[in-house]
Amino acid sequence: MRPPQPVVLFVLAYGAGLATGLARFPAPLVAAALLTGFLAAFPPARRHGMPLLLVGALAGGLLSAVLARRADREACPARLPVGRVALTVKVVEPVDSRGGRTELRPEGAGCRGTVRARWPAQAA
Repeated sequence: MRPPQPVVLFVLAYGAGLATGLARFPAPLVAAALLTGFLAAFPPARRHGMPLLLVGALAGGLLSAVLARRADREACPARLPVGRVALTVKVVEPVDSRGGRTELRPEGAGCRGTVRARWPAQAA
C-alpha cells in the first residue's frame, strides 16, 4: 500500500480541525493528540516540514469552524422567533401585489443577514 500523498494528508488535517470545531469538541488538545498519533502512524508525513503544515491545516480548519459558528449565532434566522413577528424590514427581493415569498432584512433587530418571509397579498 502506498503512503497517502501530502495533499491528502493536508485535506484530512483541515477536515479534522473543521469537524472538531463544528462538533464543539471538548478540547482542542485532544485534536492535537489525534494528529500526533496520525503522524506517528504515517512516517512519510514526518518529512519535509509536513508536521508543521498539518498542524497549520488543523488550526485553519478549527478557526474556520469557530468563525462559521459565530456567524451562525448572529444570523437573523437563529435569533428571531419562528412565526409571526412585527419588525421594520427592508425588502431585499421585490414582491408584487400578489404577495408570495421574499427575502427581508430586519432593521434594528440586533441580527445580521436576511430572513425568508411570506408577504401577504395586496399589502403595500
